[in-house]
Amino acid sequence: MISTEQKPVSHGLAIAALVGACALWGTSFPSVKTCGEIIMPFARPDTSVAFGPILLTALRFTIAAPLLLLFWSDNRSWRLQVSDLRPLLLVAVPMAAGFLLQSAGLAFTSATISGFITGLCVCVTPAFEWMLLGRRPTWRLLVGALLAIVGVALMTLTRGGSIHFGWGEILTLVCTLAFTLQIIYTGRGSEKLGAARLTYGSFVILAACGWVAALLISPGSILPAISGATQNWHFLLFFVLILFGATIGAQLLMNGFQRYVRPSEASIIYTTEPLFAAVFALILIGLDELPRGLGMAGAGMMIAANVLVALQPSAKSAEKKSA
Repeated sequence: MISTEQKPVSHGLAIAALVGACALWGTSFPSVKTCGEIIMPFARPDTSVAFGPILLTALRFTIAAPLLLLFWSDNRSWRLQVSDLRPLLLVAVPMAAGFLLQSAGLAFTSATISGFITGLCVCVTPAFEWMLLGRRPTWRLLVGALLAIVGVALMTLTRGGSIHFGWGEILTLVCTLAFTLQIIYTGRGSEKLGAARLTYGSFVILAACGWVAALLISPGSILPAISGATQNWHFLLFFVLILFGATIGAQLLMNGFQRYVRPSEASIIYTTEPLFAAVFALILIGLDELPRGLGMAGAGMMIAANVLVALQPSAKSAEKKSA
């Protein structure tokens, strides 16, 4: 069983855990895209291609929620209180919007481009943190953010020499705003509810939103799509990877360790997600997903940003951080 007792951890361990979450999230981009494509032939002919990834999102979080009850025993006795609603919804609502928009976007763009654009949340997180939490960014975070922004831009804008900014890119860009709000409020939500309850409550809300979205797109396609896809062993293999890696494992790491770093720090660490997405897309999809030219320089900039934020803060910075 997993303990929900909150024990202080070092800054370095928290950084390592969040990088681990990024690695697990990286597997989701090619996996969700592949599973969505497997689902679509079983849907009605006039169904939007966004239906496949969205139905997959509903399925993954519906199954993940009871699995959390199995491994996290403290959740079984949790009874939602009125005081729990605000911290839960501040995390769960943007999280649901982010996942559904990102999933829909994957139907129209490549897994690698989706990962790169998702990493752009680093552009707005420091500003949101300043506006919403009153925490002025430090020079270290500003330099790291600048490196990450340039790195993501190079990798995205030079992919294949150019980029067509269509519906897939637009939906993914909007999802970054939602994920930014999730990052901002995850630390406080975890302190209020604990990582276990925050994760479980978010999964339940996200699953419900996923089913509503699938019903709105094509209610008559849900059962045939589930029946047909689950007979495909490729779908089942990728689904297990998504479920235990990118869904349960990554979210536990995020909700369990992000409270030990600032949201701006977390947002820069999360810029490693596109790197992992590119690696796994290359492995699972093929060479067409490999960044070329200046994209490789952009990858180096994002790694540099991650190293910069991982440096141990000075005593003066730590005092300001705890103030």
